[in-house]
Amino acid sequence: MARVMAEQVFQQPMTDEQLLAFSKRLDPCLEVRRGAWRRSTLAIDRLRMVCEFEAPDSEAVREAFRASAIAYERVWTAHVFAVEDYPDAMEKLGALTAARAPAKAAPAAAPPPPAPSESNDETTAAWNGVLFDKFVRFRDILTGGFTRHSDAALGHHSPAKGARVLDVGCGFGDVTAAIARAIGPDGLASGVDVAQRFVDAARRDAEAERIGNARFFRADVQKDDLGGPYDAVFSRFGTMFFASPVAALKNVRAALKPRGALCMVVWRRREDNPWVHVAEKVVRERVPERHDSGEPTCGPGPFSMSGADTTTDILARAGFQEISLLRNEAPVRIGRDIDEAIEFAMALGPAGEVMRLAGEEGERRKPEVMAALREALAPYKTSEGVVMQSSAWIVSARA
Repeated sequence: MARVMAEQVFQQPMTDEQLLAFSKRLDPCLEVRRGAWRRSTLAIDRLRMVCEFEAPDSEAVREAFRASAIAYERVWTAHVFAVEDYPDAMEKLGALTAARAPAKAAPAAAPPPPAPSESNDETTAAWNGVLFDKFVRFRDILTGGFTRHSDAALGHHSPAKGARVLDVGCGFGDVTAAIARAIGPDGLASGVDVAQRFVDAARRDAEAERIGNARFFRADVQKDDLGGPYDAVFSRFGTMFFASPVAALKNVRAALKPRGALCMVVWRRREDNPWVHVAEKVVRERVPERHDSGEPTCGPGPFSMSGADTTTDILARAGFQEISLLRNEAPVRIGRDIDEAIEFAMALGPAGEVMRLAGEEGERRKPEVMAALREALAPYKTSEGVVMQSSAWIVSARA
């Protein structure tokens, strides 16, 4: 593990409440990257702070900051030289401290800050609100592109006829419906989502399609009873947003039968997903990030499980065995034309999050961003629309 330093600069003095809110968002994102906070040094005027972390490397800390939507000036790997390592300097420090010490006993040390929350409440608010509305708007684009990954995963890990299968983060329920058809009328496919509006939409669609062996329910997978026992659990891009992914996957494992199968599809690193990363780079170069908007965010973010080692560690800590990852590539059409692709890029993904959280400043810079996106997306225009590559892990494991 490396010692990693991160420097932040604030436009307004940082309050204790804001510091605690930062911790609540950053800690889960660090955890999935095997990182941990050590200490922070806040300037007297509260306009600058340097934080120290233990992490595999500096990029892990940068990714944690990006995933939690927290701005930073710079992040670097450091060598730490402490006074404790130098006996002569330690002796001088002791003498100086004794000379300055008051006659009365020193006051007790301040209590440690409260432990960061591991609640999914903010994530729930985002998915049941603004993100649901955007997913409805771009549903054809999202389900069309994402289905290529879930079809590949189900091709490698097809559930048995008559099985009981749980679909985690079911969204509109299209994967749950596909599983229900695959397992036949003697099986049962259950779709679970933290957002009631997704559950309601999935239920309506299943009823309209007369899929009698599919059911849907709302639950926080991190803490709620998931029913079961299930023969298998499947998830397409539904496990990357937990505040505490280890706790969530422990709960999933508890809902499985012994030796039950888990298959989940998660995004690989953003650099291998130009369908969102090209727009993200364009927006971040032009729109300052805001982190005090009060708007809910989607949690650790879509790339929180992009690292093979990180994902393997999470599953192992949750009690899974026989873990394997298979890389899967698939094209995604993000728009029928450039105009729709620009709308999509500015609404969803990391670029959409930056624009949404930027508020009025994001709106002010919107024409500049749209012009830059038009130029950046032009090379991907085809006869079938704006088509870009996507890359995911098909992850499998046993309870």
